[in-house]
Order: sequence, then C-alpha cells, then structure tokens
Amino acid sequence: MDPAVAAAVAEAHRRDWGFVLAATARITRDLDAAEDCVQDAYAQALTAWPASGVHAKPAGQALHEACFPRS
Repeated sequence: MDPAVAAAVAEAHRRDWGFVLAATARITRDLDAAEDCVQDAYAQALTAWPASGVHAKPAGQALHEACFPRS
C-alpha cells in the first residue's frame, strides 16, 4: 500500500468522518446503515486512490462512494 495514500485516507477520515456520516445518515435515514456505508467508502478509497490519485475533495468523494457505492 502506498504510504502517501494511506496517510491521505487517514487524514480524510479524521477530518471528515462526522460530516460524511451525518450526510449519509440524512440520505439513508438509518444510522447503522450509514456507518456501514461510510466505513466501506473509506475502505474503497484505500484501494481506488492509489490508481486514481487522492481527490481534491476527499470528503465529497467519500460521501459519493457512501451513497452510491460501486458494485
């Protein structure tokens, strides 16, 4: 795993977890499901960002992945 990507995901998680969780919970209206979706979004970032690069707005990308996960 690329240490720069791991550090970027960790920083995005620390800084934006609450925002992404709250926004996802508003959309899903289910806190447990929202927590699972957000956790999966950050896990997806660990695998996707090495190839695509760290996004300019990590919170937005995490929110998008949490609400609209890839199959």
